[in-house]
Amino acid sequence: MSTANGSATEPVFWAAADLAKAGYPVFPVNQDKNPTVEGGFYAATTDASQIGEWIMEGREHHDVAFATGIVSGVVVLDADTPEAVARMEADYGEPTVRTRRGAHWYFRHPRNGKVRSRKVAEDLDCKGDGGYAVAPPSRGRTWVDCMPDRTALLVLPPEFHKRTTTSTAEEGTSLPEEVREKATEAIARHVKTLSRARKTDATSTSLICAAYC
Repeated sequence: MSTANGSATEPVFWAAADLAKAGYPVFPVNQDKNPTVEGGFYAATTDASQIGEWIMEGREHHDVAFATGIVSGVVVLDADTPEAVARMEADYGEPTVRTRRGAHWYFRHPRNGKVRSRKVAEDLDCKGDGGYAVAPPSRGRTWVDCMPDRTALLVLPPEFHKRTTTSTAEEGTSLPEEVREKATEAIARHVKTLSRARKTDATSTSLICAAYC
């Protein structure tokens, strides 16, 4: 049981409803941060009835996590050591969340390409598309101020996301120039083959007509 500041008052996962109302797609996790529902973070939802069902199934004391990236519009930078926290505070100010080992900074997804979930610096991880973050009032996590308005967050700094000309859906589909050239040549050969086949079929049809028509 926990509140936003860790005092014992109510089951942790009850707070999932408030996060969901604010637009954070939530799901339950255990103390090891592993999802406890089928589908994991793909099951993340803002649907109050689904959240209520998870609570009725006995997950009221589970921690609450939310899907990061384009689905929530939130990217989280996770600093795991005091040194990493100090570097982030020097550059980006106070964090959004304090954790047992460090802190989290919430930023708005730039929506100009995929933001990969990855390690971005020493003891600093980016939780973006295809990732998730455990949120307060989960064990060991507290809001520095309060749960932030997703739409009011600062956009993820460009140093953590290189702008691309492809959309999130298209990213990862571009081919290296050499591969693209080989593919073009192969397609051209295939088109020529089809063209020759059509000419052969046409000639055969003419001969058949001349013989039988």
